[in-house]
Amino acid sequence: MYSTPAAAGVKDTGNYLKASMLLSASASTKNPALVTKFINAIFNDPTIVKALKIERGIPGSARAQALLKPGLKPADLQQLTMTNQLAAITRPKMVLDPPGAGEVSDLLVLIAQGLGFGKMSVADAANTFVVQTDKALERDGV
Repeated sequence: MYSTPAAAGVKDTGNYLKASMLLSASASTKNPALVTKFINAIFNDPTIVKALKIERGIPGSARAQALLKPGLKPADLQQLTMTNQLAAITRPKMVLDPPGAGEVSDLLVLIAQGLGFGKMSVADAANTFVVQTDKALERDGV
């Protein structure tokens, strides 16, 4: 893991840390109190934090990190240290991804692979991208 190089004196490179695993609850859940209790436990209950270790990524809270630090393998400890060093020189993500962004991003990768391996022509790739992107955005109400 490396940070983007910046000129001397530049404090904001525009970089941000992106979570690889997220946990959320539906706004229409029938058990909001139970869901809240579960999510809180995942992040704060020492027994659960110790059981998960860093399987779902580096915990965001200093308390959870301190709990795990003594038992981490050297490579995991390096990952924790580097992530915290990067967190100190990055900023929060300022703009959220729009609806459909993940699906469109995945589609772009598939099309690039199809082109790269000669499985589709440029015209077919362009058409597929437009048609499938429209479908993805329509599904997400855009």
